[in-house]
Amino acid sequence: MDCCDRGFIEAQSKVKVTQVLWKMPENGWIKINIDRTSRGNPTRSSWEICIRNEYGDVIQAQAKEMEDPQSTTTEAEALAILQALRFVRANPMDQIRIETDSLLVKNIIQRTWEVPWKVVSMVEEIWKIMEEKMVVVEYIYMERNVTPKKILCRLRCE
Repeated sequence: MDCCDRGFIEAQSKVKVTQVLWKMPENGWIKINIDRTSRGNPTRSSWEICIRNEYGDVIQAQAKEMEDPQSTTTEAEALAILQALRFVRANPMDQIRIETDSLLVKNIIQRTWEVPWKVVSMVEEIWKIMEEKMVVVEYIYMERNVTPKKILCRLRCE
């Protein structure tokens, strides 16, 4: 084995594999998967939510295009969380786990990072609803967050 082959083998052994799977909510919890789509930033954007109960059954699924054609992905993600929490507030759900693939929005909602001025009113309403419920916000890999898109595609086809 020459030095080129040895370097290749060493590089292969340093690859880390992470299994990315969607998990059902814990007993008594509701899970909300949030996503947004866009073709650039800012540009036309949309948001998607999928709310499931502890059995994995879909309770609510929504998708909507942002009204402002120059919306940012941060605005779309924050609005998705707000819409999901408005639904939760109107229904008897007290333990909520939100999964988002936006580290920015997760840290804004957890008050770790400063709130951008374009989402201040949305985030303030999110905080208010979070005071009424037990809400956990988690960052997840984008690949694990395909659930909202798959469910919404299925619902559109039915």
